[in-house]
Amino acid sequence: MKEFKREEISNKSLNNINITSSQLAITFIGTFMGAGFVSGQELVQFFGTYGVKGIIGASIAVILFWIFGTFLVLTVSRTGIGEFDKIIVKKDIYWLRMIFNITIIFFLFGVVVVMIAGTGALLNQILSLPVWIGCTIMGIALIIAAERGADGVMSAFRIVVPFMVFVGLTIGILSVLLLPKGTVNNDKLLFNSSGINWLISAIVFVSYNMLVAISVITPIATGIKSEKVAKKGILIGSILLFVICMCIIVPLILYIDTVGIQEIPMLELAFNISPILGYVYSALLCAGMFGSCLSCLFASNIRIRKMTNVKERPLTIIMVILALAASGIGFKELISIVYPICGYIGFFALIGIAYHFFCTKKGSLK
Repeated sequence: MKEFKREEISNKSLNNINITSSQLAITFIGTFMGAGFVSGQELVQFFGTYGVKGIIGASIAVILFWIFGTFLVLTVSRTGIGEFDKIIVKKDIYWLRMIFNITIIFFLFGVVVVMIAGTGALLNQILSLPVWIGCTIMGIALIIAAERGADGVMSAFRIVVPFMVFVGLTIGILSVLLLPKGTVNNDKLLFNSSGINWLISAIVFVSYNMLVAISVITPIATGIKSEKVAKKGILIGSILLFVICMCIIVPLILYIDTVGIQEIPMLELAFNISPILGYVYSALLCAGMFGSCLSCLFASNIRIRKMTNVKERPLTIIMVILALAASGIGFKELISIVYPICGYIGFFALIGIAYHFFCTKKGSLK
């Protein structure tokens, strides 16, 4: 297999980028801000079903995001490795690296498929556009944005993430102030994805979300010039992620009887507050889908190019076409089945990152 230079592996647009702590923070948050998270569907299944214990579980999850996010960026910055399989598996074990490669590429492509399908369904619901038109619009937007590579991913997140924070805060605060409360308890209320308990749910939630973060952050983190920037960026990102998470999960638990069975719980909550806010949140959801699609497409393409030596533009077009063809996969079904499976596999990826981090001595970066 042909060896590529580090710049080619990571992404040619990273050559002259000096990643700041704010860019890292926004990108880190953006990797988690897919439609499942922003819609509230993930948080209902993994945390909302456990009542008050779900809030504790979500808090633990964010702490784990901070810990493993820090491990990840420091390991990349110290080693200069821009390939996620080599970050996960420190030793040169080809078959084990290949397992993680295939798993992560499959998961990333699955996210792209579901986000495209979700966009089509959402635009059909809000604007009465045929589903295929909404999906096609998303596909074209992805191809255009993907031309900018890592720069395009960070640019998209710079626009999307602040908007998400603001609207999430608004819905969370207004729902608590304006809507009648339900009864909150510590028992499991509805179906949950992990099928075990609130702590396992938190761990599985972190594991599969970190699969995306590993894929996106690893090549981008090669542009971080100091460990101070790396630590500060992940810390800021984790704090903001905690705020967003609480603004979504607390209202969902308070109004679980109203929104718990909905396909898009937060959208239902927004429309209960105000139709205008509902439409604003619809735009937010589209933005979240786009950001999630773009980051996953970017990360999967980098790895496929490393493995196959296919050129960037044709690969992007092929991936989008395949995703459009497969976009009939159900949004809710992917979250409840594929995400937990990938989460259990992702647990071993987290162990690999922690091991690599503790085996890596502090380099020349200060």
